[in-house]
Amino acid sequence: MTEEGVLPPRRRHLAGGLLLLATALVGGAALQSSRAAFTNFVMPADPGPFALPALCLLAVGATGVGLLIAGLRAPRDPATAIGETRSLMPLLFLASVVAMPVLMAHLGTAPAVALFTFGWMMVISGGPPAGRLLRSALAGLGTGLAVYVIFIRLLTLPLPS
Repeated sequence: MTEEGVLPPRRRHLAGGLLLLATALVGGAALQSSRAAFTNFVMPADPGPFALPALCLLAVGATGVGLLIAGLRAPRDPATAIGETRSLMPLLFLASVVAMPVLMAHLGTAPAVALFTFGWMMVISGGPPAGRLLRSALAGLGTGLAVYVIFIRLLTLPLPS
């Protein structure tokens, strides 16, 4: 622990990665046991009620693996680690996640995801302001378009639009 009570980035990444992997594994086990109840329920061309949770668990597991890799590659010396100071980013992230359902209800899913992505890309990306704005706008548009095409058009999920 550092003097401020915050774990160094290496330990945070490792702990977060392990937590996300454990969440994905427990969620996957729960999903498998839930599937057993629907084994005789077949609808042609329907991915079923388990497609979206399975995709989300896959994303959570992949994020956990990414954090583990980042933690293993991070410097061991806390003096050389970047970002030791506390910031408001966790609170900003929490506020944006809480605001997400409200935005989805009023704007629709794809525009809300695009705004979420744009805002966080502006916060976390570096470089000159003009380049950051362009990268953030492209990431927001790409993510919003991907959500629209994959989840609303191809999977025809009943998401707010």
